[in-house]
Amino acid sequence: MPAAARATTEAGQAARLRNAYRALLRIRRSSRIRQVFWYTWLSPDRDSPNSFSWSGLRRLGPAGTDAPVDKPAMAEFRRIAAHLGSHRHHHRHHGAR
Repeated sequence: MPAAARATTEAGQAARLRNAYRALLRIRRSSRIRQVFWYTWLSPDRDSPNSFSWSGLRRLGPAGTDAPVDKPAMAEFRRIAAHLGSHRHHHRHHGAR
């Protein structure tokens, strides 16, 4: 995929994360998907042509401080994880598989 096609905004990254997890959830049983990991938690998000330098759920803050800052994708990831955690807990305690 060309770099231009991967380019997005922080809000776009959150939407892509949400859509990817929804798609994986739809096929998880038929494809035997047990776990999905988001590999990059923190990325510099500055001065790099490498798309992985922008893929974190958090980014480094302003130069000089580098304090981690949550991106909208982090909130989306937390929402999905909380939903899946409560769904798993419900099924485990009600005998569903």
